[in-house]
Amino acid sequence: MNSTLQEGELNDASIVLTCLKDVISCLAATVLSSKIIKSFDFNMYSQSYYPQTCSLLDFCAKNKFKLFWCQTVSIQSLPAASTLKRNWVATSAAIEIGAVNWVRTVNMLPYDANLKRIASVNTWFFNWRFIVIMRSNGAINLSLLIKNFYYVLTAAPTKIFTLPFLFFCCLIPQPVVRFATNGFRFVKNYIR
Repeated sequence: MNSTLQEGELNDASIVLTCLKDVISCLAATVLSSKIIKSFDFNMYSQSYYPQTCSLLDFCAKNKFKLFWCQTVSIQSLPAASTLKRNWVATSAAIEIGAVNWVRTVNMLPYDANLKRIASVNTWFFNWRFIVIMRSNGAINLSLLIKNFYYVLTAAPTKIFTLPFLFFCCLIPQPVVRFATNGFRFVKNYIR
């Protein structure tokens, strides 16, 4: 989540797009007015894995709005190291959803090209912990990365080690990564 953005009211669509896209992609973190929901054109983003996010960002680009960002009540990571939320990150569709579809749907939004390039970066998907979890579950591998290289490169954060870490992780055999991940969870829970 974006901890550098100050709490308070926002009415700038570019800030919502570039700073809060990772937060509003989680429905549980977003409270919307029913008037706004009724105005959404979900059909426009029906091919996206993020229709509610795209609809909200589309609304912000086309209308005057007032959004209240409240960092102090933002969703936090689950505290138990042994807890693994079963979602698309653990499936073979992880790259399709987190890189390919993310980049394609951000490019459909009614913002200028420079903002869309910035928003195409999916920091949530490229979190080092998720990379390890995806590799541990077999959700990512070298052939998938190479096949979708353009989208992976576009969605990858500009931090120098993110993309190399992703590729490096895929070079390590999946059973080794799974063994290390399970060992880490066991030790972390044992120490508690």
